[in-house]
Amino acid sequence: MKRFTFLMIFAFGVACAQPQANGENDAGPTEDSGPEVVAQCGDNRVEGDEECDDGNRRNGDGCSARCRTEQGPECGDGVVDPGEECDDGNDSNDDSCTNDCTLASDGNDDMNSATPMENGRSEGVINPAGDVDYYAFEGEEGAWMSISTEANQQDDPSKVDTAITLYDAAGNQVADNDDAVPRRNTDSEILIKLPATGTYYVKVQEFSTWTQQDMADEGSPDYTYELTAFPLNIEAEIVTEDSEATEEGVAVLGTTDTGFGLGMGTFTATDEEDHFEITIPEAEEGGNRNVTFQLMPAGTDGYGSSANTVDMWVMNKADNSIVGRVSAAVGQDGEISPSLAPGDYRLTVAAPESLGDNAFYVFKIFVGSTDNDPELDEAGNNTADGAQALEFQDNNGRRSAFLMSILSEGDVDYYSFDLRQGETASFACGSRSSGTGVIDLTVAIEDLDGNEQGSWTELPNEMLYVRDAGITQPGTYLLKISAGSFDPEVTARNVRCGLHMNP
Repeated sequence: MKRFTFLMIFAFGVACAQPQANGENDAGPTEDSGPEVVAQCGDNRVEGDEECDDGNRRNGDGCSARCRTEQGPECGDGVVDPGEECDDGNDSNDDSCTNDCTLASDGNDDMNSATPMENGRSEGVINPAGDVDYYAFEGEEGAWMSISTEANQQDDPSKVDTAITLYDAAGNQVADNDDAVPRRNTDSEILIKLPATGTYYVKVQEFSTWTQQDMADEGSPDYTYELTAFPLNIEAEIVTEDSEATEEGVAVLGTTDTGFGLGMGTFTATDEEDHFEITIPEAEEGGNRNVTFQLMPAGTDGYGSSANTVDMWVMNKADNSIVGRVSAAVGQDGEISPSLAPGDYRLTVAAPESLGDNAFYVFKIFVGSTDNDPELDEAGNNTADGAQALEFQDNNGRRSAFLMSILSEGDVDYYSFDLRQGETASFACGSRSSGTGVIDLTVAIEDLDGNEQGSWTELPNEMLYVRDAGITQPGTYLLKISAGSFDPEVTARNVRCGLHMNP
């Protein structure tokens, strides 16, 4: 309507009679009235139906090439325009983006401004890039605490990858974690026995800021998270502390219906051994179960324990044989994953030679439903001619096969697989790194003529993982598995492998 009124007034002004020198009016233009006005966009004069005229015929400067007013940045439209730090599309001044489209400080960027954790729970956002958030809670000496974030359980690259660091009242680092152990997603976790009574601070930051690698800081209004800091419920069925030991010095481990449990304890002497018992039920599908006992990392760059070198082993109570063991003496990091038949087992955790000021330990238990299928013919696949053909299944767009090889003195196991056009082969194998008695597990790939395409050996503390085996020619190949030697005190000789054909 405004444009119509303007045009009517403009037209009326042109058609209106001009006053004459003699004071008489004329009903229309005369010879001396001059030509009719024609708008020329770009002449720096607003004429005709022009909304603007800035003297040029360019877009993007507020006045378009057709002399129409261009809409400039508008705070609150949900679009971050040039000159705006943010634009969340609302008129709230209580969030991370203010009403003038500038980023608001969350007010907890250092320990002095740390946000008190009400009821052990706080929410936050890493925004802008490089933002760090501090929170404070009160804790008592000897209290078992779980500190964790919930932000990105699906490993979504568009969401935040948190890292958390715990400090004491004096600002000394107590514990640190990027991803919970064992890793399931990018959320963070610290399980700790607090070393003193007082105020503790938790710093939350994005992995890109936390890491020592050279990478750009990340942050976004969408990088939201929830931080919790709760005392562990020692009375819970799935939580077992060494103080619950019977007169025989054994604590009975409990697990959930899905097979998860938590064990913990404190060392008071360097010759101390804590014992836990667990019963492995029969699997519905039959066969052995894949059972994992995972010790949480120690130190101020781990979960905070001063007991850095802990030994663990699992014993079958039926015959007192050791079915899995990890030792700090060979640099193993505290994961035992034996293949266990139904029955009763005992886990022993032994103190290190040096205890330090806060010598606690925490381990997680995972009881799997079934283990990898064992080799079909233990004696028959000892030669290339008797190689067992692997059965592959679709695994999110790639073909995968899983196996369980049982080795013995002088034993070599062969498996065959096909590589298709355009595929690359990768594999992961674990044995001693999971606590078995196999030393120097070696995995090789050969063609059918016996030509070796590659050979790899497992380290004591690291699963053997080969991202690209280097074979490119389509055809049939052999996976050859062998051992250098064996630990005579550990009866488990199993090797688990996953072989993947990637498109």
